[in-house]
Amino acid sequence: MKINTKLSLMLFGIVLLFGACDKLKTDVNLNLNQSVANIKMTLPIITDSLIGTEITFVEQLVYLNVDSILIANGIPKESIESIYLTNAVVNLDPNQPVTDFSFIDYLNLSFREESTAFKQVGSVNNSELTGANTFTINFPNSASDPANAINLVDYFGKTNFYINMIGKAKTITTETTKTTATINYVVTYRP
Repeated sequence: MKINTKLSLMLFGIVLLFGACDKLKTDVNLNLNQSVANIKMTLPIITDSLIGTEITFVEQLVYLNVDSILIANGIPKESIESIYLTNAVVNLDPNQPVTDFSFIDYLNLSFREESTAFKQVGSVNNSELTGANTFTINFPNSASDPANAINLVDYFGKTNFYINMIGKAKTITTETTKTTATINYVVTYRP
């Protein structure tokens, strides 16, 4: 009788353990960090008449095929919880007429899918640009600013996105300035 009670308790414990494991399995989400790299952008020549005025530094098409990223990583579309943009990193290309971004007072970065209006997602100011040959613009995220976070799940099947950098010029440049950007994002999915 004592053995049957112990055996029953052990079997009950095993059933509970496997039940808990199944529950854990469905509640766990995984994150996959991804990026769209080597986005070439050319900033315009800043003439004297542009100093202190707000101008469009860049409006650029960015090709991003969310569906193919999922396929390449073996992630079924139906298991996706979210795909949030996290930040953009912009670097000066080598051998540019400027050594840093101090000629810019501030930049506001906006993002849109081809059939929607631009939505501002981040900014940098002159203190972040002076002396820097690279800068990062952090985007709103789902935890800190869900109303302004950009969830690319809403854009499945879309491939053409645009970034727009509007800002104020601080000093003159004599040539265009070539930069390269990387846009980072995180895919959250159920295994």
